[in-house]
Amino acid sequence: AGDADVEGRTALFGVQSVECAQLLLDHKCSVDARDCGLRTALFETEGHAVMRLLLEARAAVNARDQQQQTALFKASERGDIAAVRVLLEAGADGSIIDNKGQTVLFGAVPGASLELIRLLVCEAWANPAVKDAKGVTVQQVVKRAKPAAGPGVADYLAKAARAQAVPAPTRGAAAVDPVSSGEKRRRYRFAFTDPADDAGMAQLPFGTPQYGEALAQLAKQCPWLRINVWFDGSSQQLVKTETG
Repeated sequence: AGDADVEGRTALFGVQSVECAQLLLDHKCSVDARDCGLRTALFETEGHAVMRLLLEARAAVNARDQQQQTALFKASERGDIAAVRVLLEAGADGSIIDNKGQTVLFGAVPGASLELIRLLVCEAWANPAVKDAKGVTVQQVVKRAKPAAGPGVADYLAKAARAQAVPAPTRGAAAVDPVSSGEKRRRYRFAFTDPADDAGMAQLPFGTPQYGEALAQLAKQCPWLRINVWFDGSSQQLVKTETG
């Protein structure tokens, strides 16, 4: 089961059946074996059920190939939203830049749906304002993409790029929004995208229970942010209560 072909590909590469994949794993086929391009089986797995199985078998979700791309790049290029979601749930890093200076957005744009682009920006934290090694932006790629990106993609990316003044720290939170708090001091609030907004541009109102839940989740995911430093007493108490 662990034998590889001349390109270093094992039987796990391109496997489409969960049963076959499980059988190969049971027979010690390496989940992270790399081919001559440093790709793993995860790069070529198209069925999200098989992908989930490989990730449960501890496949390295952010393994990089010779181009410094990850499986998230490939799933995004295919427009495979289900696979993208599975990878993000496993901790795929959408902020990774490949050896051309490009994010996952560059390869995803041709033929992309608005749903996919929103997912990559809002949950994978792919920066829509990045310029690649040639100085090209995603907005420029959209204009000449073949096949053309779906309705709303160009406008969404343009708005998202303008809003990307400060990179967001983790999934669920948008850029930190500065809020004046007196003449000599400045405080900040995290801005959270409202999941009920189909356009993906509305924010959860500060001080609402929904905002508090999003804040508590962020505190759990990123304790190193020391979120209590950013907020007033009531918000600090909420975070402490939720995170224990």
